[in-house]
Amino acid sequence: MKNIFIILTILSLIYLSACYPTMEGNNLTVNTSGGNATSVPGNPTFTPQGPQGDTTGQITINSIILNPCAASNLVDSFTLVGNIPLHDTIKWYFSDGTKATTTSLTVKRTYTNSGYDTIKAVIDSGKKVVATIFKTIYISTIGGALPSSFTATPIVETSSGYKYFFNCNSTDIIPLYTWNFGDGSNNQSTTNSNIFYVFPATVSATNYTVLMTVSNGNGCINSVSKKITVPANSNYQKLSDTITYSFTSPCSSGGESFTFTCQLNEPSNAFYQWDFGDKSNATGQTVSHSYAKAGNYIVTLNISQNGINILSGAQQTVKANGQGTIPAALFSIDTNNTKDSLFTFNNNSTIPNGTNPISNIWDFGDTNNSSSNALSVVHIYQKTNTIQNRTVTLKVTSSAGCTNSYFQSVTIPSR
Repeated sequence: MKNIFIILTILSLIYLSACYPTMEGNNLTVNTSGGNATSVPGNPTFTPQGPQGDTTGQITINSIILNPCAASNLVDSFTLVGNIPLHDTIKWYFSDGTKATTTSLTVKRTYTNSGYDTIKAVIDSGKKVVATIFKTIYISTIGGALPSSFTATPIVETSSGYKYFFNCNSTDIIPLYTWNFGDGSNNQSTTNSNIFYVFPATVSATNYTVLMTVSNGNGCINSVSKKITVPANSNYQKLSDTITYSFTSPCSSGGESFTFTCQLNEPSNAFYQWDFGDKSNATGQTVSHSYAKAGNYIVTLNISQNGINILSGAQQTVKANGQGTIPAALFSIDTNNTKDSLFTFNNNSTIPNGTNPISNIWDFGDTNNSSSNALSVVHIYQKTNTIQNRTVTLKVTSSAGCTNSYFQSVTIPSR
């Protein structure tokens, strides 16, 4: 009977050795698969499966990814928490058969592949096993290696534009994709790795820079852009002399304003849609628009039938001066630096739109005039036998050609 017991004991040890080959230490590098906690292990604390063989019923295994944004080789730290009995060693077993023995409550493990892993921790007092805890996790080794490319495929031309299909070619689970299509529209967010988008119909082929930003919920973010050329809409006729425009002077009290008119005689149900090139638009055969900032703008006109089928279109480039172009001329006299007939004048002029004057003309009231963009100018008057009063005038000109003047009187002492 004693021999039979010895034989059974030896067979048990052989079986355990086959199931759990020895690989001891606190840091393991293995390919595994694992869990029922989360599909994206970015710094989570996992809730394990119910402890099995745990004599206290109060012990769990917590798991924390130490480098959630790493491009590869995610390091997971496993720690026993709870009412831990006195022990000499903790034996850790993993799904691929590797194991480690520690005297601490924590073991680290490096994962190079995505998948599930089941962890078994055995607390051994040296005399008996006092607790056995199981935990299953899922490892997603995408880490910081978020998708770094996408494809852009033209699908079909529609009456309103060109439909494209964008795909980032990712099978990993990414919580959020954000797309910016470079045409001034609002960003679009999706949890899918692909998206359809219709670019507006244009008179000629148009270049766009499409930006895809992906984030995995762990604070890991990656962005990638691609330049695409969207063909001109085949139903879109480029008509010369279709758009005429006029504008009021930027120096008028109401500021600069453009009036655009379509010269075509379209059907009564024609729909005129204008894009002023500054993310503003309007509808109608004749429209008005004021540009806030100076610049060259491409005005686009789409003419459609009932707002659906594009009949024709045209573009016109205009140069705008923007608003707030009339300068406010102003200067002060630095009395501290006034000595006899020497005067210092400080230019305090401003332009509402924040630009600098392109011209500052000083008339000192004598035979000497000066043009200077310096903040301060100095002028010396010729003394006479009598006290003189001179009127000093500053004329300021903005880049839009608008002018404004300011004057003050100065007194020059006699000889």
